[in-house]
Amino acid sequence: MADEVRSLAQRTQTSTEEIAALISGLHSRTSQVATILDNSQALTENSVELTRNAGVSINNMTQAISTIETMNHQIAAAAEEQSAVAEEINR
Repeated sequence: MADEVRSLAQRTQTSTEEIAALISGLHSRTSQVATILDNSQALTENSVELTRNAGVSINNMTQAISTIETMNHQIAAAAEEQSAVAEEINR
C-alpha cells in the first residue's frame, strides 16, 4: 500500500510539474502575443499618419497644378495679345 501511495505521489508531482511548465509556456507565449499586438498597433498608427501625410501632399500638388494651369492660361492669353499687337504694328 505504501508503494502505491509513493507511486501516486510521484505521479502527482510529475503531473504538477508538467502543468506548471505548460502554464509557464502559456504565460510566455501570451506575453509574446501582447508584444506583437503592441508592435502591430504602432505600425498601424504609423501607416495611418503616413497616409494622412500623403493625402496632404497630394492635395498640395493638386493646388500647385491648378495654379500652374491658371498661369498657363494667362500666359497663353498674353501671348495671343502680343501676337495681335505685333500683327497690327506690322500692317
